[in-house]
Amino acid sequence: YVVSDPIISKGTGNQIFVLMIPFERDGKVVAYLGGAVLIKPLQDLVRTMKIGRTGYAYLNDSTGTIAAHKVKEIELKNNILKGIGDTRDENEGLYRVTRLMIEGKSGVTIYKYKGAKKYVYYNPVPGTSWSVALTVPETELTESANFITIQSVIGFLILLGIMVVVIIIISSQINKSVN
Repeated sequence: YVVSDPIISKGTGNQIFVLMIPFERDGKVVAYLGGAVLIKPLQDLVRTMKIGRTGYAYLNDSTGTIAAHKVKEIELKNNILKGIGDTRDENEGLYRVTRLMIEGKSGVTIYKYKGAKKYVYYNPVPGTSWSVALTVPETELTESANFITIQSVIGFLILLGIMVVVIIIISSQINKSVN
């Protein structure tokens, strides 16, 4: 089967993709069955995916065009490889990740977007030339570790304070008994 990139239907104005299934006889393709499929249910599904407090999912087609995103207004309008309102230099990391996505690669990497470091996990969508990405700010991933570190330091300082008080009490008792 073949799945096209998402497009806007000239007849209805709906966002769709085309699905084609070949029929073979004696090892040769004799016919195709195809049809337009609304992409809206898939876009709705992607929009509901949340990671952490502000992390989200998005879907790119084979050209870098955003097919599904939490910001509905950019779907099928913004292409990361052609710029997204900012200069490419400001979003070089996002550009690199998108290149990897359209090459069919999967992985995890860090990129900067509008000055904020973000982690992104990306993977191709099987049977298509699309890729899905899950992105979350680095600060959200490190909050728990930072909290644990702060709690450990506070606990250590309290323990150290208690030890100092105990040492002072014991040494004053020893000092009194020597005098």
